Amino acid sequence: MARPKQLQLEFDEGIRSLADLKPAESAAEPVIWVERLEVHKETPAGDATRLRRIELRKGLNILWATSSGDQPGRLGGHGAGKTTFCRLLRFAIGDAKPGSKQFREDFRDSFSNGWVLADVWIDGKRWLVGRTLSDLGHKPWAMEGGTLLDPMPEPFPWAGYAEYEKALNAAALGRMTHRSLSGSGKQLTWPLLLPWLSRDQEAHYASLIDWRAKESDSEAEGISAVDRENLMRLVLGLVDPDEQKRLRERETAAQEHERLTRERPQREYHRKQAKVALAALYPGTIGLPGDLIFEAELQAEVSRLRQESDDALFGFQDDEILKSLVSDEAGHRYEVDAFLSRVEELEDDIAKQKGTVIATSHRASDARHLAGTTRYLPFRGYCSTPLPIARRDGCPCVTARPDDDEVQQATRNIVAAAGPEKDRLARLEEQLEAFQTDLKICEAACQIAQRATAARRAELNAKFAELSAPRNRAADLEAAYRAYLAAEENLTTLAVQLDQLSAAKATLDKTIEAHARGHREAVEKFGYLYNAIVQAMLGREVTGRIELAGDKTLQPKLEFHGSFDSAALGLTKLLAFDLAALALSQFNGTGHHPRFLLHDSPRESDLAAPIYRSLFLAAQALEEACGENIGFQYIVTTTEPPPAEVNQKPWLLNPVLDATVAEQRFLGVDL
Repeated sequence: MARPKQLQLEFDEGIRSLADLKPAESAAEPVIWVERLEVHKETPAGDATRLRRIELRKGLNILWATSSGDQPGRLGGHGAGKTTFCRLLRFAIGDAKPGSKQFREDFRDSFSNGWVLADVWIDGKRWLVGRTLSDLGHKPWAMEGGTLLDPMPEPFPWAGYAEYEKALNAAALGRMTHRSLSGSGKQLTWPLLLPWLSRDQEAHYASLIDWRAKESDSEAEGISAVDRENLMRLVLGLVDPDEQKRLRERETAAQEHERLTRERPQREYHRKQAKVALAALYPGTIGLPGDLIFEAELQAEVSRLRQESDDALFGFQDDEILKSLVSDEAGHRYEVDAFLSRVEELEDDIAKQKGTVIATSHRASDARHLAGTTRYLPFRGYCSTPLPIARRDGCPCVTARPDDDEVQQATRNIVAAAGPEKDRLARLEEQLEAFQTDLKICEAACQIAQRATAARRAELNAKFAELSAPRNRAADLEAAYRAYLAAEENLTTLAVQLDQLSAAKATLDKTIEAHARGHREAVEKFGYLYNAIVQAMLGREVTGRIELAGDKTLQPKLEFHGSFDSAALGLTKLLAFDLAALALSQFNGTGHHPRFLLHDSPRESDLAAPIYRSLFLAAQALEEACGENIGFQYIVTTTEPPPAEVNQKPWLLNPVLDATVAEQRFLGVDL
């Protein structure tokens, strides 16, 4: 169905300013596009396990979610699965996660071994790719030349995904001679580019470089705003290697300048505190560092304080009282040590004597027992072997036994020997007690001498500290002056560094500006495309242009009797910019855009309904301008009815989703 005549004419007039938008020969096929997407609840994958299949095409693809319930105004297609479709499609072409954490948990509660399968075309070659939705540790896989239209391999091949990732990266960026991002120096890769090409709906299309929202849990690799700006310029071919190097140098200089600027208040505070500390010690006026008169006066004060201490301390350490006390303490310590040695010797002798007394007591007991009987009883020192056995073995003791008189005499001798040993033990114990008493007296005297010595030392130390105070003050004064000099030097160095960085930034700005002038023609061509798309969406009265700002960022502008802006028109600028970036590669053959673009429900970010409908018609016009060889894929999800011109095959995807009927949601079930 043809578009409204006015829109057709307006767009055609815009086209004529760009050589009638003839497709470039190199853009006959999208670099990357998705032909088919399937979601399966388990394996082996087949018709019975398929939750949904979506067939896509080159050119414009519209996924519409409506509501056929009794209260369509409340639901309006929300919750039908549009964003789930977008996230799973992104997942199939390299996004890190297949949806938010809540979605992943809900899906796994229902289906523990789900899979996303897709037919993805990369540089004219079809790949069959599979990625798991489970948490069972399954690895992704891919097969070059495979397709979902063939029976699925069983089991899955579990290989080829690394080659698939390399193919994505090579197709999208392999023709770029320079891929280094200016802010961080990172190399541009497909995972860094994909967020721009498939913005989160949760980001609400807030700005040109806000691609991923925290709420989406996408876990995409984050890069700085500077790198995101630079990424778009790289893809659009608006950067050359030397400019990129200068941009990175300027970014480094700017970051260092900002860091040092933040440090300035702290360094100024340190200098102020150092000056206050110096003033507290120096009686004169504090001069500036490098003031020779001030330095000479301060050094004179230091010398005076040191001389004052040296004079007061002369001969101070030679104290006769302390010498006498130390000598007395040493004498008492010598006596204590001598008594301790003698006590230890006596304690050893007593221990040995106690052993002797015990032994003689046992022998005396045995002897008395023997003396009271006529039998030859066994006692200490005698053999206890029975006589029959001793006779049988020929023991000489049997025939050489002492007579009774000998036994009695031996007994009396043993008993008599026990008494003197006990007497000797008693004498040793008396001696020990006496020495211990003397030891206590000596120890008490030694403690008195120690306290006297310590008291004298404390008195002398206090006096020494008093006399040394001027010298210590001199050391503190020198240290405070060094700290003052260091603080002043740090602040001076900071000022020099800031001046040098400012000069470096100014020089780099001139160099970068010269590069930017060289890109003017390319920026203007990109601006023509942008203007054509803007006028197709907003009318001929509105003019769109692209500016390269002073910080070398691309800024889309709208004019309608002056600057023309609002929240809705801000979103229009963003959508038109994305389409123009795709069209630059499609029709000018310049830049490195892979000509794949996915917009998830931009109408939900307060885009006016008439402007929203014109977005579809502008995309349809780009498709028609390609002729038979459509060289891009643009996918849009919507809860608004598409314009009648595209609310039909081939642009409208099957099925139309319905939030009020479980079977007509994207996954066909309520999770």
